[in-house]
Amino acid sequence: MLTYKQKEVLEFIISYQNDNKVSPTIQEITDFIGVNSLSTTHQHLESLEEKGFIKRHKKQARSIEITEFAKKVVNIEESSVLPPAKTTKVEKILNTIVQGDALELLRKLPDQCIDLLIADPPYNLSKGMSLKLASGSLVGTGGNWEKVMQKWDDYDLLGYMEFTELWLREAKRVLKPTGSMWVFGTYHNSGIINTLMQLLGIEIINEVVWYKRNAFPNLAGRRLTASHETLIWAHAGKKRKYTFNYDFSKSYSDKSDELKAAGKQMRTVWDIPNNKERFEIALGRHPTQKPLKICKRMIELTTKEGDVVLSPFSGSGSECLAAKLTGRDYIGFEIEEEFVDLSRRRLDQQIASQESLL
Repeated sequence: MLTYKQKEVLEFIISYQNDNKVSPTIQEITDFIGVNSLSTTHQHLESLEEKGFIKRHKKQARSIEITEFAKKVVNIEESSVLPPAKTTKVEKILNTIVQGDALELLRKLPDQCIDLLIADPPYNLSKGMSLKLASGSLVGTGGNWEKVMQKWDDYDLLGYMEFTELWLREAKRVLKPTGSMWVFGTYHNSGIINTLMQLLGIEIINEVVWYKRNAFPNLAGRRLTASHETLIWAHAGKKRKYTFNYDFSKSYSDKSDELKAAGKQMRTVWDIPNNKERFEIALGRHPTQKPLKICKRMIELTTKEGDVVLSPFSGSGSECLAAKLTGRDYIGFEIEEEFVDLSRRRLDQQIASQESLL
């Protein structure tokens, strides 16, 4: 089945070829369907090609070919077209982990409904390769998962850029004018995210370095140990009305952070160990799991109690649990069933622990 936008693209190509005896350019298709990005048009064309409606000769200009199958069904019935995604009422999914594709679920959210979005997207670093030490022995990530899941974290570069652009567009749309977003990254993807944010009109407020004193050693023995990750804090509002709890940033103190003294302004280097938490021994962990301390710090810095925190790549639910612990509502999206189960058990465990204290 086609989406309405795919149907629109196909009908434009057919009409253009009938009138001009050549195929339209990608830019002409983009202008006609009213999107701002060539990569979005490429995605529609890839879908049409996968479904057998067109063929493309990618090294030739104006080379889109309508297939015989498409010619037979040129008058596509409305019943064969997928309806637009229905809007999900935020109230119905508050404080839940929803299983599904992040992009599809983001598209169903209404405009300006989220106070804070914390994204820990795929880093595009596994490339389908096993993780090995220099000695050749396979190294696992702990818990029930022995390596980063290839289908979760394995894109070609252009595919990764298109994917990142699409979810960033949706993130910008769902944020309230007072909202902001935090995005985790490494050298594999932070440059892509930074550039796309600027192109999409998402203003970067700060780039924070998360310093990990206990970083995992380099497996291949061919480069320096990567001992930091990047956190990009950004907002999408036309005016700088985003929430920032300045008093909290000054008063915050944590013995494990040797770089932050109480009463001093918080800086853009955070010293937070990536220690295993007690639940991991019993429940397992996600390959790129983040410590609760860093999630709680981001949430308390940039939201108020009762605000809605969205984690579109929820993993084991650290961001959602941190939101709950700080008096915020949360929504988590996660595509993998085992991680949905893990995060739900973490949250249930926390609820049971709190109730036992009453």
